[in-house]
Amino acid sequence: ATRIFDLVLLDVMMPEVDGFTVCRKIKEDPRLKDIPVIFLTAKGGGEALAEGFESGAVMYINKPFTANKLLTIVNTMLEAGTNLA
Repeated sequence: ATRIFDLVLLDVMMPEVDGFTVCRKIKEDPRLKDIPVIFLTAKGGGEALAEGFESGAVMYINKPFTANKLLTIVNTMLEAGTNLA
């Protein structure tokens, strides 16, 4: 059986393809489209933020961030069964 994820953490800047493209691909797949995507990135600014949300992300966390902040956000979304996609 194929395992479907509860949540995706995705960096914007990656070596082969950017996170926006990966997020769009996730949202185009009927099996994956409802999975919330959270961007973790050092690429700030309004343009990047807008592209993140336009590509389908539900949250955008700027680096640097603490592990506690990330865990709190992820746990809150998972415990609530949040499906914001």
